[in-house]
Amino acid sequence: MADDAIVTWPASKRRETDDAIRWACAFCVASKSFLRRERIPSLQLAGVLDEAEVAEIERVSTHTHLYCANKMRRAIAGALLERGDERDSASNRRERLHPQHSAAALHSARAHVDELVDQIGALERIKATRLPIAYVAHLRTFLLLFVLGIPFVYAKTWGWGGVPATALVAFALLGIEGAATECENPFSARRTNHLGMDTFCENIIGEMEQMLEWWREECERSGSAERRRE
Repeated sequence: MADDAIVTWPASKRRETDDAIRWACAFCVASKSFLRRERIPSLQLAGVLDEAEVAEIERVSTHTHLYCANKMRRAIAGALLERGDERDSASNRRERLHPQHSAAALHSARAHVDELVDQIGALERIKATRLPIAYVAHLRTFLLLFVLGIPFVYAKTWGWGGVPATALVAFALLGIEGAATECENPFSARRTNHLGMDTFCENIIGEMEQMLEWWREECERSGSAERRRE
């Protein structure tokens, strides 16, 4: 979406373009915080949103990612739904998109935002899907009885070798059960094997910043070229 905004949206709508990209970055961090049930880290959004905007997100909505998505939609509407005015300058009329192009860009941008919201819904379903209690209780009971019964069954055959053999079998079977339990909530930062969502957000913000730098440099070059022609 950020790339489409930079390339497709009117050059006169730089503020709306910047707002859409800023709130797209905030959407990533807000989604991470929502899945982890934690406050939005304002330091991670330093240079993207100010502290007042971060506080406003948490004050207005508990579903912080939806608030950011709403802000993105507002920026999209401001950039692509503004009506023409006969009093507009000739340069503004030239920079305005053709209605068909504007409608296509609007549809594409809204589809990107809807896709982001849908993906967070899928992540919520992953987090809410737990192993059934009956399955967990049955599995743990069976594994415990099986591991405890190994020494009695193979004591005569293995002798003292049954001790390390039992420990190895217990480690393998109980490790599989523990891994299944660990995968129930891959978003929690309190779990050892959680997903590196902080790194994901930092990478996204870094890529957005790089695209914005290219865009601003291109805008400066095009502005300088227009001034020279004038």
